[in-house]
Amino acid sequence: MEENHPDNQRIDRFLDLSCLFKTRSQAKIACIAGKVEINKQKAKPHKKVKVGDVITITRTGYKQTVIIKKLVDSNIPKKEARELYEDITPSYERERAKLFLETRKAHLRKPKTKKELRKLRKLKRRY
Repeated sequence: MEENHPDNQRIDRFLDLSCLFKTRSQAKIACIAGKVEINKQKAKPHKKVKVGDVITITRTGYKQTVIIKKLVDSNIPKKEARELYEDITPSYERERAKLFLETRKAHLRKPKTKKELRKLRKLKRRY
């Protein structure tokens, strides 16, 4: 049986099939909000992507950058879906996201000691 690989595909569908977003509607909302770029241009949900395109997704606290390696027609397991793209997000973006989450967690609870308060202030200055 011959596998059917499309030449191009809608961006919202690719983001859903590749498990970069949980649902297609979440991917569509992100595109409409301007949080998805294809080759450094804002992407509408109907925009077509092809193998080799660079997608930049603005997430909370950082930007994720991926290159499309393969397109598929139907849903596939999550493990295989990760093979559809190559994540080229710079390491400093990942560190920035980690720092953002730490700062966010620190804001949710009140510091109990002076040491924790100093640590929170230090985190705030870095971000």
